[in-house]
Amino acid sequence: MGSTAHYIDKDWKLQKHLAAFDFFGPPHGGEQIGEKILDIAEKTHITDKLQCLVGDSASSNVSGKRHFATVLEEKTGSKWSYMEDFIHCSAHSLNLVAKDLCELFVVKEKRHGKDIEVTYGDKDLESASRKGRMVGAIAKLSRMAALQNKGVHFLAAWKNCAAQVNATKRESKLKLITAVETRWSSRYFQIRRAIKLRHIYNRMTLDPAYVSYSLSENEWRLLIWLRDILAVIDKALQTLAATETVTISHMVPTFSMLFDALENYEAVDNETDQERQLREDAVKKAKDKLEKYYAHTSINPNYVFGMREFYYLLQRQLADNHLLSSRPSLWFPIH
Repeated sequence: MGSTAHYIDKDWKLQKHLAAFDFFGPPHGGEQIGEKILDIAEKTHITDKLQCLVGDSASSNVSGKRHFATVLEEKTGSKWSYMEDFIHCSAHSLNLVAKDLCELFVVKEKRHGKDIEVTYGDKDLESASRKGRMVGAIAKLSRMAALQNKGVHFLAAWKNCAAQVNATKRESKLKLITAVETRWSSRYFQIRRAIKLRHIYNRMTLDPAYVSYSLSENEWRLLIWLRDILAVIDKALQTLAATETVTISHMVPTFSMLFDALENYEAVDNETDQERQLREDAVKKAKDKLEKYYAHTSINPNYVFGMREFYYLLQRQLADNHLLSSRPSLWFPIH
């Protein structure tokens, strides 16, 4: 487990240090995570200086923060509120918004207790298409990407089609992308790549062996619509990834940009009432998730009172003519 400590030093400069990079073997349940966080906090002598934790929204982290609050008070007497002093990782929250936006367009089935995307068999494609052209289009892309990775015959045919449509040398070397649920923005990459290679894809699906995976003009328009919304989320993720220290000044404009993208999406020509309703449901699902995490950000006391705390400390510094260093404001992300 890697943990980074961020704090304000005695010279009022923002600092960060790797607090721990320890082997953390299974099981990775909430109790184990809570105990590990306490162990790191004790070794770095910050149990009485801890302001908040930042982590993703995995269920093990949620139960872990509760257990940490309990054992911290039992062992040290320090109180820490797992409700008020835990901040959800912004990048992970945005990825969950993208996942919710796409969820209604993906056909899944239960395997070993988990929902797995179905990407095989013409019967599955027929079932997907009955739920709407967007669902059918993504199922076809996923199936074609799966076939691409199963043998050389597909790749040879793909290369031949690229030559027939006069694809550039770079395009001829590109392949379709398989969406992986645990890889951020992978659905966006899958759709963007397919649109880029649309001329090769269309030529490929003229072959009787692949004709069942052909995409109509309307299906391509639906995919372009989804790509454009996912592009906004991916841009936000890339911005956060390039930001050394993410602050509220980064997140408020980011959330606003995403709300605008979801609220101002354009209609798609010639779509059925079923398809329009499916798109509206998908957008609502994504907006609900975005609003949930935006609420966590805007009402979290660490944000609301953070500036007031620093203002108070600054007044003390001016009055006492020295810097307060005994209890620096500190947050402790989990990555």
